Order: sequence, then C-alpha cells, then structure tokens
Amino acid sequence: MQLVDRRKRRDYRSFPRLSPRFHADAGLGSAGGFGGKREDTYSFYSFTSFTDPGTIYRYDYASGKSEVYFRPELRFDPSLYITEQVFFPSKDGTKVPMFIVRKITVERNGKNPALLYAYGGFNVSLSPSFSTRPSMSTNAPM
Repeated sequence: MQLVDRRKRRDYRSFPRLSPRFHADAGLGSAGGFGGKREDTYSFYSFTSFTDPGTIYRYDYASGKSEVYFRPELRFDPSLYITEQVFFPSKDGTKVPMFIVRKITVERNGKNPALLYAYGGFNVSLSPSFSTRPSMSTNAPM
C-alpha cells in the first residue's frame, strides 16, 4: 500500500507488507492502523473523512481484499454529500489546499452560505476528519 496524493497520483510513503493489489478508494480522507505481528494473516485499519466518522476495515494479506469490520450508525446519509479538494494561491504564491463539503444538490456558485474552518502554521497540517455538525446531523442544506 502507498500513501498517495490523489490529485497528482504522487506516492509519498510505501507500506511494503501489504499486497500491491491493496486499494482503498473510499474518497478523500485519512487512513490509519495496519498494526500487527509478522505472522498475522490480516490487519485492521480505519478510514475517516469529512462525511464518515470512522469505518474499521479488515484487510486480508493473502487475498488483498478489505471488508467492513465496523461502521457506526449514522443519522444522515453521506451519499447525499460530496467532498472536493481545490487549491488557492497564497500571497507568496504557495498553493493552499481547501476542502469543500456540500450536498450534491447545492450548486457551487458563490451564492450559498458556508461554514469556514481553517488552520495553518508551524509546518503542521490537518488531515480530513469527521466533525459533528448540526447541519449534517439534521440533513439541513450545506
């Protein structure tokens, strides 16, 4: 398995113990886990995103397949939302990533209200993660 910049398909970090067939195309989010002992035949990992509070998967080394081990019950339908990653130039020209999470039915036209959260500095970045928001839990338009 490899950690990949999905927009550029750039490999950042290799996980040689996993089958090269491993591919978790769960969207834009953060994966973690893959612990265990050398003799283990499977491993567990988790995936979280802006619309997924954390699904745990069981990965079988021999078959190269993942299956859902645990997924929490949700009070909203994540398939009604889309996450997009866009980049904007900063004052010094550095491309700054931004994620836009919206209902699929909401048009990106600059006329809709938005909840903006930002963090930056000290060479620390934040990976996509789930946060409980009233607009998501009540299925209100985003």
